[in-house]
Amino acid sequence: MEEYVEFIRHFPEYEILVVVLQDREFIEDEAKLERALRRIFSALSGIVARYQIGNAVNRLKWGFVSQREYLEFFEVAWNLRNREFPNLKLLGGAVIDFELPEHLGALYNRFPFTYDGYASLLYVDRRGAPENRQFGFDLPGKIELLARFVARSPKVRTGDKASLWITEVNWPLRDTGRHAPAMDDSRVGEPEQLLFLVRYFLLALATGAVAACFWHQLVAPGYGLIDNRDGAARKRPAFHGFATLCRLFNGARIEGFSRQDELGYYRLADSKTGAFFLPVPVSSVQCHTVPN
Repeated sequence: MEEYVEFIRHFPEYEILVVVLQDREFIEDEAKLERALRRIFSALSGIVARYQIGNAVNRLKWGFVSQREYLEFFEVAWNLRNREFPNLKLLGGAVIDFELPEHLGALYNRFPFTYDGYASLLYVDRRGAPENRQFGFDLPGKIELLARFVARSPKVRTGDKASLWITEVNWPLRDTGRHAPAMDDSRVGEPEQLLFLVRYFLLALATGAVAACFWHQLVAPGYGLIDNRDGAARKRPAFHGFATLCRLFNGARIEGFSRQDELGYYRLADSKTGAFFLPVPVSSVQCHTVPN
């Protein structure tokens, strides 16, 4: 753990969100889980204020057999926080993909705890472009629906700021072999990765309902912004697209958004850049992937 703490110390100017992962050993032993959490919270005291408890909790391969197990897991963290670390903020939920029964179970239950923010791993890669629909919802529709659930849930502490955090999103890449986390037609080329990333973040910004959105991840051969195969760090087009978004919109206030589908572009107005136009190729909206 020490190497992670030392790494985080290199970025004092940033607000860090730490994700506490799970495995069966700690899920089954609450005392061991509490000791581990105390060690993490103590080591990062004064450095990190926000923690996401658990990750991709609705996938059996990551350790939880049922949602109740996750809720009990979160409750251990919540009780410890209340007793010993009252200034920390704990994000819960941590549901991957747009699985409404899991979201509803996380947001409406009889456990005594509350979340300081609701975390969603809102992947849309299996639908292709962010504009493609699932159960009738495109990305803005999914975000707005989740935001309404969060706002009405007794489990989430709400304030002036948005309480919905998108803590993972990416598209797996073609031609990366075993490094890609998906082996079906959700994989895209690097040009589509760039387009989908930019449009995802612009659409999330436009909703006004997202507190933060995290790309997963910076360095990874099969889906990252940087490809580190063969001992070299190659910045993909999506890296430069993400950097441009940060440069344009950090510190900005969104003032208006419109989709001009018939003309093939989005228009996003903000207090910093004025009006930002992004072309939307019709073919990439309609298809899951763009052929080679």
